Amino acid sequence: MTKTRDLILGPMPYGADPKCVLAMGPWCFAGREAEFPDFEKRFTLAPEPKWSDAQEPLRAVTALCQRTLGPLADTLAPGNNLPAIYWETLLLPSLAQVCEQIVERWQRIVALKERFSTEKLRIEIRPIAPDFAFVDEEDFTLRGALGTEYNTWLFSILLAQSDLPPLWECVSGPMVAQTKAREKKKSFRARFRALIRCLPFPHLKGVSLFQSLLFSLALLHTTRTPDRSHPLYENAGAGDSLKKLGLTFDPMPIIRASCIRSLTDLAHPRAISRTKHPRLRCASIAAYEDASYRQSLAIARAKGHRLFFVQHGGNYGQVRTHCRTALVEYSQHCFITWGWSEYADTPCRFLPLPYPQLARIKNAHVERTDTILFVGTEMPLYNYRLDSHPNPTEMLDYRAAKKRFLDALPKELQRHVVYRPYFPLPSSLEDYPWLARAHPGLARCTGPLTDHLLASKLLVLDHHGTTLLEAMAANVPLVLYFAKDQWQLTDTCLAYFEELFCAGIWFATPEACAQEIAAIWPDIQTWWQAPKRQNARARFVKQYAQTSKTNETALWRKTLKNLWKQVFSFHSFSFRFFFSRHTLLP
Repeated sequence: MTKTRDLILGPMPYGADPKCVLAMGPWCFAGREAEFPDFEKRFTLAPEPKWSDAQEPLRAVTALCQRTLGPLADTLAPGNNLPAIYWETLLLPSLAQVCEQIVERWQRIVALKERFSTEKLRIEIRPIAPDFAFVDEEDFTLRGALGTEYNTWLFSILLAQSDLPPLWECVSGPMVAQTKAREKKKSFRARFRALIRCLPFPHLKGVSLFQSLLFSLALLHTTRTPDRSHPLYENAGAGDSLKKLGLTFDPMPIIRASCIRSLTDLAHPRAISRTKHPRLRCASIAAYEDASYRQSLAIARAKGHRLFFVQHGGNYGQVRTHCRTALVEYSQHCFITWGWSEYADTPCRFLPLPYPQLARIKNAHVERTDTILFVGTEMPLYNYRLDSHPNPTEMLDYRAAKKRFLDALPKELQRHVVYRPYFPLPSSLEDYPWLARAHPGLARCTGPLTDHLLASKLLVLDHHGTTLLEAMAANVPLVLYFAKDQWQLTDTCLAYFEELFCAGIWFATPEACAQEIAAIWPDIQTWWQAPKRQNARARFVKQYAQTSKTNETALWRKTLKNLWKQVFSFHSFSFRFFFSRHTLLP
């Protein structure tokens, strides 16, 4: 007779027998790797969710947001008569993040039922009083989306709503103990940043305050163009995605329990009058993090002003799936990129401009050390963003590949490696300590990454992202490896990476990457400056890390000045044609 196993939703109990338990995910071992060494080999993990196509997560999250946005607005301001665009601008960044968790966790339960429906499982449902009292969006990310208590509660709620197989037994467990919210005190710097965000062009990362002021002056004109935004309420046809996933229950209790205090404490205007002089306004990425700032954007949208976002890091235009980015940023009047001008079938108007963050370090690499700078990225064990990144189980392979890379390097080269881990996140795999146990002499990179980047002899990346774009713009000698089936790219982007592969810059395995380093180490510069590699780099830079031969500040000012009166048509001309010749929009 088959023995009943316990399904563990949260932390794995100490002393658990691998034969008697089933882990809902790798997060069950977060912070407990010392007690459960090689857990990925000894314990059974629930399967990863299956999606019919790359855009199914976006469709499901979009549909769930459409279903819950109105009821959430009624909860926050009963009987309000404010325009739908006000509530969408104000609520969508936070609401979409909660909906991502619901959709992803629900799909995990679907995959679990498909795989283990014929086995006997005992599930301890551990409810929790819905009073998480998240302070703000950051608090929800850390204690909610990445929090063990919240996810244990969420899985319990979703399992209770699901039709479970007959062989599964549910038992009531004790309530989950909650961690306390992190109260924040606003510093002078935070208050100053909030003030600067009021500018038509706020102070963005990589943009100087002087540039923000100049760009703000360029946006003071009344716009003559029709609003080219794509609001959520105009997005039809997504509702079938919820039926396909089986999300037939009322999600509002989860939404209300997950609501952040910075939203619930806001006072809303009684009415908002439309302006006769609509203008363009750049939205800071702080729109994801600051509800008060987001309300100012919501009021501006309700008055009839238009918004646009600016790319603030890597992965934009590269990864196959974007959820919150597509809903929040690509739905606005336009979107300014670091070089690319189209993304899948997204109807947003993408405008490429040389970004100051990259222009500042253009060709700035000067080798001053004999360092092999090895840069990693985050390794969360909860899939808290429905984008094209490795799933939690693939993160185990991603981390193991780091050790494989160092093991494959000749010992005389290992002493040159300086490793840069990602900053700590809750419920993540051990990073530098885990790697240092296998390679005790491994040095750790601290301080500003850009300083190390520009001085290193060679950069090694095990992922694509902002560091890759900065290194390409600065002409830093580099090699990278990652599995393309785990870091899913658009077909357009993959073609550029294939060029890097043919040029000997991108490798499919860490061993091949290490072997190449050993071969080129005696003369890195000659290898890097070879026409084959420089041509591949130049094409990649033009597409994803654009720089300009002229002053980028003047280019931005003149473009923004003309943006208010232009009706762009991507069928009639190409932005790339103009910018490659440093010609401004007419």
